[in-house]
Amino acid sequence: MTREQFIQRKIKTWQKILQLNDWTITFELQDLDEMEQGITWRFTERTAHIAFSNHTTRDRLEKDIAHELSHLILAKFDRYVEDWVWPRLTKKEKQTYGETHNKLLNEVIDHYLNVVRAMES
Repeated sequence: MTREQFIQRKIKTWQKILQLNDWTITFELQDLDEMEQGITWRFTERTAHIAFSNHTTRDRLEKDIAHELSHLILAKFDRYVEDWVWPRLTKKEKQTYGETHNKLLNEVIDHYLNVVRAMES
């Protein structure tokens, strides 16, 4: 199985687990650092695109797929918070807020994915 086939299969698996079957997910492998991987989405169109690092191991890829798809579950809430908070911040506060928000969001996602994985075991 090629790397691309593996990713496609795992995306479909996690779409089902996370009940995101109505989304169209595309991906590409790029020469990125693992910390630069990420997902972009168009919520109203239910489309998303994930950029993965060429250097990520298969074991890590599955975790990253689940993590990136989880951002779609939180997208509406995330957008609401940012739309409300962002205009009220100074330039310096925006940087701090952005870093803190992203860190906390990723911690929440990782926590509930650990719960999901434990329930599947």
